[in-house]
Amino acid sequence: MDAQTDIAQRIEKIREIFQQNYAIASEQEDLNSLSAQLEKTGNEYLSIAYEAASVAFAVKDFSSDNRLNCWHSFLQGPAAPHAAQVHVGLGWAIAQQRISVYSIIEMLDPLMRFRMLDGWGYYDGIFRRRQTLSTQPFSDDENKFLCGYDQGLGRSLWYNSKGVCATIPEMISKFPATRHPDLWRGIGIACAYVGGCNEFILQELFSLSSSYHTQLSVAAALVASSRNSAGTITKDVELACQVWCKKSMQEVLLIAENAKPNLVADSNDAYFVWVSEIEKNLG
Repeated sequence: MDAQTDIAQRIEKIREIFQQNYAIASEQEDLNSLSAQLEKTGNEYLSIAYEAASVAFAVKDFSSDNRLNCWHSFLQGPAAPHAAQVHVGLGWAIAQQRISVYSIIEMLDPLMRFRMLDGWGYYDGIFRRRQTLSTQPFSDDENKFLCGYDQGLGRSLWYNSKGVCATIPEMISKFPATRHPDLWRGIGIACAYVGGCNEFILQELFSLSSSYHTQLSVAAALVASSRNSAGTITKDVELACQVWCKKSMQEVLLIAENAKPNLVADSNDAYFVWVSEIEKNLG
């Protein structure tokens, strides 16, 4: 099987895993029983199963009082190792149900708020593609939120392209240049997470990213960090670290861990500070 076909099949597999586990979580109330069912998913995409369940729990909460009681119980229980994807799932639910992000964001761990925004951006990029080209969900003084949203939107571009690198620059060109760094970081995250890329494809994407290639390096570090927490490290992530960061995955993981911020003046900046520190320390 050639790499391009492999990438497309992986993307389809992820969508199937998501749909199946969303349906399961929508019907299952007991967290232990649900976790046992989710854990049947292959290790490589186990976090996708938890992301799908996260959407289901958040939708249940939104149908009642918006307090996210069920969702928080899930996050603090069996889903804890998959926190990054669980927050992405929350963003999905917010976008799907058209809930105000401002009523939710203060409830979340500062370092995970951008992950929620990422999920919102990804949802819009998949299901509201035309809208993303004509509207911007945040005002000019809310650029920190737009960075997270655009990271998710960038991830959607990789899925929509099915990994055909040559189509990416044209997709990104439709957005203002100020948004390109976050879009490229999202593309890198999706590419490294989905996997299936050989060294040639990774190098091609790196070349196409031009002046934004450092965002691919940061993306590899972010995927390595989330997969390490979930215990789902793959050879694809190791290769992305080697090609994009010119370092071993263990070196990249250490950089990502050491770059995590302490308390910052504005807690909504935490993820942005982390990303900036990773970029700086990757050199």
